[in-house]
Amino acid sequence: MSAFLVLVAILAAQHIETGEACTDKMDLLFIMDGSETICDGPASCSKWESNLQLAKDIVGRLSITPSETKVAVVTFSNEVYAEWNLNAYREKGALVSAIGSILYPGGEFNNPPSSEKINTEIFSKFNGDRPNVLNLGVVITDGVPGITTEQAVNQSTSIQQNSVAMFVVCSAPGCTEDWAKAVASPPTKPGLKTYFLVNDYSELGSIKEELYQNICYYIDED
Repeated sequence: MSAFLVLVAILAAQHIETGEACTDKMDLLFIMDGSETICDGPASCSKWESNLQLAKDIVGRLSITPSETKVAVVTFSNEVYAEWNLNAYREKGALVSAIGSILYPGGEFNNPPSSEKINTEIFSKFNGDRPNVLNLGVVITDGVPGITTEQAVNQSTSIQQNSVAMFVVCSAPGCTEDWAKAVASPPTKPGLKTYFLVNDYSELGSIKEELYQNICYYIDED
């Protein structure tokens, strides 16, 4: 590797670690896997709670206002359900509370998160999408296949073609690096990471800082 490329990699890593110049301005969608492989039933489920906690941790670091960051949530299992759109919450406290109150949907995962629903109902001007603000989706899943990898990649690609960057957080044993990498957007900057793997849902908290800093790095327009 040339000295120039080494320098670029070092500077990118420093930027991610410090979180400098994070604009905190985007239209953000959490796409949450609520299928039956995560929990055995609708009762209290630590995996689902860890799923919600990760989203709350990320939101807690952002500036939630109509002019800065807006957040929508979609859950999926046997159906794809828009919990709320980008215009639903205008301040952080109410948004964090709403995320913590999302009920575990359950059901067999046999439908991919619908790109049509996300493109037309979430990232639409009518429901709060802004034309000059970066769009980003964060998929949180256990990766247990209810659909083929080809279907998952096709849906993700369709969303990306609507100018949405796709980040993937995936918990073993259902996830492989090849699957997560295929579904996530390709990195657009040196050192940018768009997919994250953990051994168990209980470890989601261990990647929250890295996820946050890479989101910041993605939306930094410098």
